[in-house]
Amino acid sequence: MFKPFIFILLLILMLSACSSHSPIPTINKNLSNVVLAGTINQRNKQMKQLLHWSISGKIAFIKKQNKKRQSANLKWSYQLSDKNSVTHHFLQQQIDLTTFLGINLLHVDSNNNKHTIKVDGKTYQGENLNTMIYQLTGLRLPTQALTFWLKGIAYTKNDLLSYQKNAPLPLTLQSNFYQQQWLITYDKFKLFNGYQLPTKLTIKQADLTIKIAINQWSIL
Repeated sequence: MFKPFIFILLLILMLSACSSHSPIPTINKNLSNVVLAGTINQRNKQMKQLLHWSISGKIAFIKKQNKKRQSANLKWSYQLSDKNSVTHHFLQQQIDLTTFLGINLLHVDSNNNKHTIKVDGKTYQGENLNTMIYQLTGLRLPTQALTFWLKGIAYTKNDLLSYQKNAPLPLTLQSNFYQQQWLITYDKFKLFNGYQLPTKLTIKQADLTIKIAINQWSIL
């Protein structure tokens, strides 16, 4: 008459033993309260609304023809704000390229279309930032388009993107800037403040290769 009771007791003990060895699920605190864009369109919309950011990392300019390589630390702060109306925006940005010893190679301070550049202790002002940087330093840095490419979105409606199979993240981006064809390859992404953002990308145009490694994205 006690066999059913003994059987039930043994069953309870076995279940308790199994549960004590089962792994306890953990919560990644870094992913709490994070909403990731689930589709390509959702991510593109999210990135287009990201208008206040800063990055820090490294940048390298490599010329295939003469095998010349120039490397620097990179800091870039970008803010595009509405001014008085929705259709008019006010741009503020600062770009710094420094040597690994902390010597400043290039400083850019932009207020709308007025750009101030400091190189070799001298200050220059103008309206075409990309041309100024090239004339003063010899570096081809497509800053206007890069504010889009850095986030992994198209600069113009004719840009072509390819995406990862299992995530709405770009693999490559082909873009036309200043009547030149550029190819951007995205090697790595990381989560920052709820945004999946590139941390390693390679940009190619003719014999020029630009490599950017981003250590930190800050959402301002």
